[in-house]
Amino acid sequence: MAKKKTLSDKEIVKEVITNFGPVIDLRKTPNVIIEILRRHGGSVVADAPDGGVSVAGVGTPPGPATRNISSLGNVVDNVQLMKEILKLSKQVASLSERLEKVTVK
Repeated sequence: MAKKKTLSDKEIVKEVITNFGPVIDLRKTPNVIIEILRRHGGSVVADAPDGGVSVAGVGTPPGPATRNISSLGNVVDNVQLMKEILKLSKQVASLSERLEKVTVK
């Protein structure tokens, strides 16, 4: 199995511009941010700390909940999804601005 090449921040920005253009209107095409995150999300946060996961591995996951999965408290609706997408788009915009400042220098 071939190892996937890790792209630099500049290469990621260049590829996003090539694929989606220099300006992305998330109101017209909100799915673009999802596609960018799918393609490059792992690369952007690759330098993040591992969260303290031990080398020995993780314990046994908990079993399924005994509550009814379809209860009202567990329903994910479009409003919640759009709020999370908006948060992500703001984070990507912030990262893009930071990358732009770094590449301009």
